[in-house]
Amino acid sequence: MNLTSLLELLVKGGGVRRYHNEPLDGQTVGHHSFGVAWFCWILCDGRPTAELLYAAIHHDVAEGLVGDVPAPTKRAIAGLKLTLDKYEASVMSELGIPEPEIDDVDKRILKFADIFEGMLFCISQRHRGNKGADGVFNNFADYARSMEPTGKANEVYSTLLEIYRNVSK
Repeated sequence: MNLTSLLELLVKGGGVRRYHNEPLDGQTVGHHSFGVAWFCWILCDGRPTAELLYAAIHHDVAEGLVGDVPAPTKRAIAGLKLTLDKYEASVMSELGIPEPEIDDVDKRILKFADIFEGMLFCISQRHRGNKGADGVFNNFADYARSMEPTGKANEVYSTLLEIYRNVSK
């Protein structure tokens, strides 16, 4: 692994601005990944595996070289998400950074954590009076609902919905 290239990626990847096509104040991948790791911790009742936490901090860092493509765009264009995932994996591989090795249960936890962090970010935007967060929040909520959360994920999902209702009154 080339340490210089890795450190440059961490600076670039952590600093990539999210929501560049939405009326939201800037959030970086670094801020987002921090929140995703904490949601993994919450969803695992305080006992996430090290590999799941690694997946949380790993999942968007390649955007420092690849760029950020909004999730709705990835879902709308056939094959785009798979192509980007492969490209991001090759970028990380070239730097000697291995893909996280997590099972399907942890992949689902990571996906919920990713969505829940987005919902929480929208809540923070609404706390600041940004009504532009409503549509983005609803997209995240719809996506989480489509995944049929159960157990702890359903508890977190329901709590985030309640908080958002209270904030957006």
